[in-house]
Amino acid sequence: RNSLILFLNFCFIGISQTDSVSQSQRQMESAEGQVVTFDCKFTSVDSFPSLFWYRQYPDRRLQILLRATKAEKNPKAEKKFSASLDIIKRTVPLTIEGVSLQDEAVYYCALSGTVS
Repeated sequence: RNSLILFLNFCFIGISQTDSVSQSQRQMESAEGQVVTFDCKFTSVDSFPSLFWYRQYPDRRLQILLRATKAEKNPKAEKKFSASLDIIKRTVPLTIEGVSLQDEAVYYCALSGTVS
């Protein structure tokens, strides 16, 4: 089996200095076919912020994978990618099922508050 390394980064798209995203993992190594989960914790003054997961391949633009909101707390994308927004725990982990070499990339968690 081949192994691959997935990298995690975070970015912030917001309107408040008190909003932030963070994660404990900086990179993850996995065998092909395994399930991988990246954590993403957030703080926000907004009761129901929008959280995003992006993917970026080397020398490529960011690609949005999915967006989690109050209305859609468990979005799915490309079948193998899913996230679960937990407003109480302030987390939105990204799960990749059946990872393959094509999934080797940098993954970004981002936060956006709503403007009122």
